[in-house]
Amino acid sequence: MRVRVQKLTFVAGALVLCVLGAARATAAQEGVVASGALRLSTDAPATGSSVLPPFLVGGWALETSAASGSGVDAVHVWASPAIGPAIFLGVAAMNAARPDVAAIFGAQFQQAGFNLVVTTALSPGNYTLQVLARRASTGTFDIVEQVPVVVRGVTLSDLVPCAADQVPRFDGAAWGCATATGPQGPAGPAGPTGPIGPTGVTGPIGPTGAAGANGSTGATGPTGATGPTGTTGPAGPTGATGATGPTGATGSTGATGATGPIGATGPTGNTGPIGPTGNTGPTGPPGSANISGTPGALVKFTTPTTGGDSLIVDDGANIGVGKASTGAKLDVAGAINADAQYNLRGDRVLGMDDLANLYVGIGAFSANVSSFGNEALGFNALSSNTTGLLNVAVGNNALISNTTGEQNTAVGSGFVLGNVTTGNNNTAIGAYADVTSAGLSNATAIGANAKVNASNKVRIGDTHVTVIEGQVAFTFPSDRNKKENFEPVDGEAVLDKLRAFTLTSWNYIGQDSTEFRHYGPMAQDFFAAFGKDAVGTIGTPITMNSGDEAGILMIAVQALEKRTADVKQLEARIAQLEAQVQALLEAGERPPASSARRK
Repeated sequence: MRVRVQKLTFVAGALVLCVLGAARATAAQEGVVASGALRLSTDAPATGSSVLPPFLVGGWALETSAASGSGVDAVHVWASPAIGPAIFLGVAAMNAARPDVAAIFGAQFQQAGFNLVVTTALSPGNYTLQVLARRASTGTFDIVEQVPVVVRGVTLSDLVPCAADQVPRFDGAAWGCATATGPQGPAGPAGPTGPIGPTGVTGPIGPTGAAGANGSTGATGPTGATGPTGTTGPAGPTGATGATGPTGATGSTGATGATGPIGATGPTGNTGPIGPTGNTGPTGPPGSANISGTPGALVKFTTPTTGGDSLIVDDGANIGVGKASTGAKLDVAGAINADAQYNLRGDRVLGMDDLANLYVGIGAFSANVSSFGNEALGFNALSSNTTGLLNVAVGNNALISNTTGEQNTAVGSGFVLGNVTTGNNNTAIGAYADVTSAGLSNATAIGANAKVNASNKVRIGDTHVTVIEGQVAFTFPSDRNKKENFEPVDGEAVLDKLRAFTLTSWNYIGQDSTEFRHYGPMAQDFFAAFGKDAVGTIGTPITMNSGDEAGILMIAVQALEKRTADVKQLEARIAQLEAQVQALLEAGERPPASSARRK
């Protein structure tokens, strides 16, 4: 048989030698890989078969519990050589008709088939095809089938098929087949070593090793500070009544009892004679004759009969204590000490108790029962606190509703942290800064009207804030030693999801659209695409984390770089194949120019 070489065609670096057909139809339950409800079967190529790009990878994949369709929305194929990183071969075309699969699993799975024509250049050798199917409901690759194959190199026999006892031969005009008669020629020189392929994706993290032996006990740390004194315990039971003591001495005579009722008036008697004049009483003690001092000063007696100026001065308008002249209604020189609280107009305005509670302001700290270490400054500050400890309230109505919450700090005018009743460790700085729920803990609101709506969260400013500025960039910890539950991310899948995003410029509602514009995705789209992984939830549907956003972009850049490396590898493979074909053509006698177009 004679075959004329008319044209050599390269597709993505692979020499096309034949027309590829569809995957062979096999019984749908032969060689099936199962993982839960997932099923995966690769019909072609067969296990251990010899292939040469381009070749077909085909089969079917489904999830038996899918509500509709096959339940599998993507199939990716990789080739793992015996040594070196895996090579990505491509994404299979989905929805191929598979009536044999439908006959077993139901009509819903009629389009469960997939096919991929592999055109990626592969060096000759042993490979394991990794066929991964993605579950549509979760967007994760949860099942894989491994198919060992042998990739062979291109030979002249691929261009000119001959019988077993024949070899290709060029007769000067065309290629044909002839019986091999001559001795085998010497082996040609070895071709140059191909470029090193790109590093494959990192494999999954292995299982955690067994726990090591416990280390020796460390030295005892220093003794912590003494905690606050606890509240007084309940009174103990009354002791037994002691023995009756001896009778005491007779007390003094009691006061004269009340006069009894007046009896009935008797008849008027006759007027008696005038009695004699009584004796003159004793002369009283002489008055003081030694009082002298400053006008306006109150008298201070130094002896029973001698007086002088006291420390108190009354000039008719003001009163001074320790001062010769006054400048206010009450003018005091020196410190004033009080054992209890200060009152003005009948209201308590200043006080400090035995449990280190300090309060200044009308109504401040007025409901206290047994709290400790609180500081309240301002009208009604901490006015409802009963047993809460170590709170600080500065400003009118600050922490006004707190009853039992502890270690809260409120600074500002206008009901700062006014919603806190039982929450702990909350902080608010600024007029009307507050939490949105009574029981939040470790929530922080900074700025006028700032409202924080969750525990362990910090809110800076209200909706009118347009810029949060600092001299340096915001820094957050990213130490590998502080992280766990590592999961690999498919860069190609990330690129697919990013491609579907609607990216626009925009401004927040209520902001000046001529001054405050922004670029970027919507939180709902970002969360729908990347808000779940195999472990848990990432972010929320209404907020975006700049760290997660940067991480997704880095994964996408890495995937693009791998594509670039694949293109370079394909270019090198094309050059290698072209050189091989040229060498095969030059192995025979070249046809004359006049016969180059002969049929």
